[in-house]
Amino acid sequence: DVAWPVFVTTADHPLLTPDMIETFLSSAGEGDLSLGAVERSAMFARYAAPRRTWLKFADGAYSGANLFAFRTARSTAALRLWASAEQDRKQAFRLFLHFGPVLAVRAITRSIGFGDAIAAAGRRLGLVARLVVLDDPDAAIDVDKPSDHELAEEILARRKAEAVRPDAIRISVFDLDRTITRRPTYTAFLVYATLRRNPMRLLLAPVVIACMLAYLTGLISRRRVKELEHALLLGSGVPRRRIEALADRFAGKLARGGFYPAATARIAQEQAEGRRVMLASAANAFYCDAIARRIGIDEVIATESSWNGDSLLARIDGENCYGGAKQAMLGAYLDRHHVDRNGSHIRFFSDHASDLPTFEWADEPVAVNASPRLAKLAAGRGWLSLDWR
Repeated sequence: DVAWPVFVTTADHPLLTPDMIETFLSSAGEGDLSLGAVERSAMFARYAAPRRTWLKFADGAYSGANLFAFRTARSTAALRLWASAEQDRKQAFRLFLHFGPVLAVRAITRSIGFGDAIAAAGRRLGLVARLVVLDDPDAAIDVDKPSDHELAEEILARRKAEAVRPDAIRISVFDLDRTITRRPTYTAFLVYATLRRNPMRLLLAPVVIACMLAYLTGLISRRRVKELEHALLLGSGVPRRRIEALADRFAGKLARGGFYPAATARIAQEQAEGRRVMLASAANAFYCDAIARRIGIDEVIATESSWNGDSLLARIDGENCYGGAKQAMLGAYLDRHHVDRNGSHIRFFSDHASDLPTFEWADEPVAVNASPRLAKLAAGRGWLSLDWR
């Protein structure tokens, strides 16, 4: 014998919380059977178009939450029918065909709302059935495939991090090259600008390559190779209005396929969650600012260049925003803007192990499109890893 009522969920529901269960049960009502679902707009308000199965009806599209309340013995009729219909649960027409052709046609033509369809299906079985629409989209995220597992791990990591300081200032920091963009941007911008200002300078390409080799063999610093590339390809004394126009056009070119769609979607998601989003990159600010504007980021920490009035010089002003300098520049930026590091929660996204100082400084490190060394570090330290490629 069964002691009614009975609450049922599934084993592949790792994001289930007591609040979800309490909300569902308190809304289940006094009928024989209630089931939970999430409407698509609630999901998309928090997440950037996650891949789910959506049942489409007159009042919206729904994904099941794997939450069921069986209040009376009459609900066993629904269990018996569900055993035969389970394989059709992801197709509205075939699912409701089990409850008669009229309801199936209304489902496929979307001439009935989901709640009304559930109630009608219940009446066919001689019971009172009710739909409970939940506001929390996490209730509809179960784990059926690797992408679901990745999303669930990410959500659980975020919950854990944010539970430490619920009132913290939430900041999300993104690296640029190969994290947001598909390819490195510094040399690409210099070549782009040179083609439009003075293509003859491209004859110096062998010298540029020699400078890169000197850097790779440790003969010159990363900062110095960037200054030499700038001097050889772009020259010195470029008017500000000219470099800004070139930067804006270059950023527009990147926007036409040079960004990972998952990266720009994640930036929008972080902002939708109320987080303060920043870009921290070794890229030079004279073009990085234009890229940041294209992806909706207002706060940029980048390598600064020297200027003679309104003329751009081939010299870096201060530190190259790379490695340990990036972490120091981020800390200094927060200090200048009166953000208490101890009262903030920082989530950091990057693709490369050179950002290890910032990964270790952040509260929530996220390895993105990880280089081999970073992938090994992330696995060893339990950091979340995402692949946006």
